[in-house]
Amino acid sequence: MPFPKKILLLHGAFSLGGIETHILRLAEELHGRGIQVHVLLLTKKHESKLLSELKKFAVVQFAADILKNPSSRFRNNLQFMSVMDPIESELANILQDVECVHVCGVWSLVFYIKHVMRKLPHTKVVCGVYHQNEFNFRSISPLFFQKQLFNLVNQSIPAESMLFFNEKSVDTALDLYGEKYTGSDVFPIGIKFKADSIYAGINFRSRKIISVGRITSFKTYNFKMVEAFHEILKIDSSFEYHIYGDGEQFSELKQFIASQGMEKSVFLHGSLPYQDFEKVISDAFAFVGSGTALLEAAAMGIPAIIGIESDDQGLTYGLLSKLTGYSYHEKGLNFPLQTFSNCIADIAMADVDAYAMISERSKIRASEFSIEEFVDLYLNYLKKNTLLPDTNISIDMPKYYAGIFSCFALGIMDKKKTFSARY
Repeated sequence: MPFPKKILLLHGAFSLGGIETHILRLAEELHGRGIQVHVLLLTKKHESKLLSELKKFAVVQFAADILKNPSSRFRNNLQFMSVMDPIESELANILQDVECVHVCGVWSLVFYIKHVMRKLPHTKVVCGVYHQNEFNFRSISPLFFQKQLFNLVNQSIPAESMLFFNEKSVDTALDLYGEKYTGSDVFPIGIKFKADSIYAGINFRSRKIISVGRITSFKTYNFKMVEAFHEILKIDSSFEYHIYGDGEQFSELKQFIASQGMEKSVFLHGSLPYQDFEKVISDAFAFVGSGTALLEAAAMGIPAIIGIESDDQGLTYGLLSKLTGYSYHEKGLNFPLQTFSNCIADIAMADVDAYAMISERSKIRASEFSIEEFVDLYLNYLKKNTLLPDTNISIDMPKYYAGIFSCFALGIMDKKKTFSARY
């Protein structure tokens, strides 16, 4: 009998993104190994085809559907959904036979502390650190709410329960929470490989550069690539930059493209259905991005150029295939930097044989992040570690609600004080 027999994944929503892709790959691999997977999403926001794919491998439910107050005006808000009371009998059915809980972010951790932890005090828990600043609340105001969130993370689950997907995230945790994270294990975030890959001769002649991902504040490379495109067009005037994705900065990026006079070379397509990812990028000369999208492009043999998250200099570490370790898109890594235009020029001015070599090295590098490798390490980690919560901690609800409302009000006046600004 495999362990765990049944695992519960807690996540906020199921829009198309790196965390969601990882959940899908994890559910598929665990299902294939005979492990029951149950996914509880706090809100009903989702990408329909991605969710349909997940349902092939997991039982999926929405916390918004089991609320005691189903008509609440806050049922689509993560911060409120994390503490709103579910119907106890419905939640009990979901928790039955669960042997491990996998939390996927700060608000699902709050949900776990408020509603799950005391019901499963002897059940193992792990928490994925999918972004180095997910649990960094230094930008959050007011100060009492910042301290409350830090304390909830610091005291609710043991250090071993944090699953780090790159070395930079461990460094950030050490800075925020101290020595308890010294020597923490680092896991490769899992991606799935398919047999199909590009034909180097065809892609080398392409002049299409592609990015796929959420258009959001910390993915600054979309804007920086648009800025760099003046120089990129000097390499070859037929280059095009195609951006797929949606998010809170979509309109701002559209206006920025126009302000740069790049409407004939840079194309903003909007959201990309999950199942179309490989088809859309298959004819790319290069891919610029971060997260699992960059890895999956590299796995197809497309030269994968790193978009550094939260970078305001318009620089890149260059090709993923030239880096080592699991950190690759985080700001401040100890790798040489170059401009996007210089990186693209290096690829464009090579011959087709050199391009084919880059393509092959990209696939080899991406193989280090396979979902099979991750799940092997993950299941072994669950078996050998205790991973039990501290059930003595509780949430001061008046303080939490005061903090949420204050944070929303301050965020309206200053975008740097919103929840997402911590990224």
